[in-house]
Amino acid sequence: MGAPQGRPARSRRVPHRPRVLDEAVAQAASLRNELHLEFFVTVNVSSVQLHDPGFVDAVRRSLALAGLPPAALVLELTESGSVAEDTIALTRLRGLRALGVRLAIDDFGTGYSSMAYLHSFPVDVLKIDKSFIADLVEGSPDRRLAEELTRLGSSLGLLTIAEGVETEAQHGALDVLGCPLAQGYFYGGALPCDELAASLRVAGTSQRSGSWRSA
Repeated sequence: MGAPQGRPARSRRVPHRPRVLDEAVAQAASLRNELHLEFFVTVNVSSVQLHDPGFVDAVRRSLALAGLPPAALVLELTESGSVAEDTIALTRLRGLRALGVRLAIDDFGTGYSSMAYLHSFPVDVLKIDKSFIADLVEGSPDRRLAEELTRLGSSLGLLTIAEGVETEAQHGALDVLGCPLAQGYFYGGALPCDELAASLRVAGTSQRSGSWRSA
């Protein structure tokens, strides 16, 4: 099942704290099995977690216990600048990638998240910072940057997600630019698990009826 083009990235984003990883993975596995939908769950990870020698094994155990496919878990680097030259953290990231877990760079194009780090990180997902999404009118600098970043992600074989989409105009512009996934308040805010399940049930019905386009 392809991801819907120009639609929100169907993920549940949670910070990494004790037991939160287990809970997020278990909930995602349960919903995927119940609804027969393919979506991923995103968990934030910082350099502190990456310095934990047991972190990779903890992720492996969580996936095995829940029965969640590794590719359905995306770990999002929230401090990419502090990780870029950290050999321990990079070793952990490669270990996670070896499990089949996907890795994302947050806020790409700002601060430490730049093209130079694509050479260092074993990354799978590129998240375009919301500052490049604010003004997507024809001919604007933001639109040109968003288009180039979308092309960059595509050329590198990365899944590209636009952050901070708040208006129908932004949604439409990203659709025209070919950005496959987006997230933001235009699609809705964060939801408790039971409300997320209800939303996904509706989404599953819509997709099975053929009202969504595949990316």
